[in-house]
Amino acid sequence: MGKNNQFHGQIYNALCSAAGKENVSDSEMVLVPYSFDSSPTPPARPDFVVMPRDAISVKQVLEVANRNRIPVTTMSGGVNIVGMTVPSEGGIVLDLKWMNKIIEINEDAAYAVIEPGVTFDELTARLIEKGFRCQIPTSPGGSSVTANFLMKPSGSLANRHLDSLLGLEVILPDGTIVQ
Repeated sequence: MGKNNQFHGQIYNALCSAAGKENVSDSEMVLVPYSFDSSPTPPARPDFVVMPRDAISVKQVLEVANRNRIPVTTMSGGVNIVGMTVPSEGGIVLDLKWMNKIIEINEDAAYAVIEPGVTFDELTARLIEKGFRCQIPTSPGGSSVTANFLMKPSGSLANRHLDSLLGLEVILPDGTIVQ
């Protein structure tokens, strides 16, 4: 999709409506760093980077992308080394790093409810305050807890046979929310 065409402007406006203008960029200075990671995967520049702050914004962005058949690449921690977040040329990078709330740490049942942008460092610090420990990840502390546990067995070598995720809220490409 070319930057100077009407379609680009319509999509930009729709994304701004979905996630807020302050959370959408088509600036070259923002797009270029999102076009590669430290893997040998060839770079590909997206047309937009969207950094939503809540699930409703994610839902609305995915609806815009689905309606217009625009590929979406999702990332959540920004620590990417294997090419999984190198976007499709001309697509949208959906960066979930601002969705970084630790919603609940239940001390009685020993579980935490977190958003996808929460990092191992953030979760570990909060768990220590409550007398708990986080599993030792095989990734840097600044990486996403959720993303790493979804990439089994990457989340932890200590309990690679256990499932660390007990439940997920997932937003499908058409905007449907599934729990």
